[in-house]
Order: sequence, then C-alpha cells, then structure tokens
Amino acid sequence: MINISNISLSLTGKTIMFLALFFFAQISYSHPHEFANVELKLNIKQDNTIYIQISWEFDEMSSLMLIEDFDKNRDGKFDINEVIKVEQDAFEVLKEIDFYAYMAINNTKYPIKSYKNFNVSIKNYKVIYQFTILEKKVTEEKINDFTIYFADSDNYTAFFLKKENIRVIVDESVKYTFDVKEVEYKHFICDQLHIAINRVKE
Repeated sequence: MINISNISLSLTGKTIMFLALFFFAQISYSHPHEFANVELKLNIKQDNTIYIQISWEFDEMSSLMLIEDFDKNRDGKFDINEVIKVEQDAFEVLKEIDFYAYMAINNTKYPIKSYKNFNVSIKNYKVIYQFTILEKKVTEEKINDFTIYFADSDNYTAFFLKKENIRVIVDESVKYTFDVKEVEYKHFICDQLHIAINRVKE
C-alpha cells in the first residue's frame, strides 16, 4: 500500500532543501567576501592633465590570506621580490576589468588599462595596495562632473570611498573649485562619488 502522506512529506522536504540550497547559493554569490577602503588623491596640472593616486586598504581576513600567500619569509612585510609577485599574480590581471574602476569626465567614460608605481604594504595587520592611474589629459576647460567609483560586478569585493578620503591637489598657477557629493550606489556594493572640478577663469 502506498502512503500518500509520506510521499507528500518527502517531496516537500526535497523542495525545501532545494530552495534552501538555491537561496544560499544566491546569497553567497551576491554577498561580498572582501572589503576595501579606498583613498584617492587627484593631482591636476596646469595643462589639465590629471593623475590619480589610489590606495586600497583590505579587511583583516582578506589581508591575512594575502599575507599567507605572498609573505614567504614570514617577516610581516613585503620585500621587493614579494611586491613584484603580488603585482604579477594578484594585481596585473585586474586591468582586464579596469581595476574595478569606473571613471567618467563630463559624462565621457574613460577605460583604465594602465597604471604605474604599484606598491603593497602591511600596516596594522592590513594589506594596502597603492598605485597611480596613468595621466589623462582633459581637453575641456571645465571638468563639470568627474565621476569615479570602484565596483565589483560580482559583488565579491565591496569598495568604500568616503568624501573625507579624497584630496584634490592643483598646481599653484591653476585655480580650481571643486565639490564632492555622494550618490546612490545602485546594485553594486560600493560608494560612488561625483566630483565637480571647475577651472576658475582668470
């Protein structure tokens, strides 16, 4: 004799298990496992060339994994050979995705495929990446809207960029005014900032 109630219970149990696994997978996929605080320094030259110096400070767990993988002599710091290894194995590949960066000037998007001056260090048990985006000459007299943020489309890494962690430095011969405002970060787990940088006419 077939027990209908047992079949029903069995199917219900399997359904619940399937749904639980499905939602767990979705949460695991969309929830970040790595966190980075971002600092930016924008250098604006007289000829409207912009250099952007970037710093990423990773959370302690992510830092621990990086230290475990690359601090081979276990001295609590990265020597020159270890810095090169981090750059080759863990950083250069990011140029395929523009180093997680989105940058637009006056609503024109600029891809970021090159960098210089990469360094990696350890401070207070946290790993810090530092690098400079190669200069970009802006032809417009006014940079009405400079937009920059860092975002991982898979949401594996969450980036946080606050207004107080942005510095704008200009040549003494050039006068600029600038204003920074935060905007809603939509579906990425990151902070997006719009920076209005206007050249003051003499």
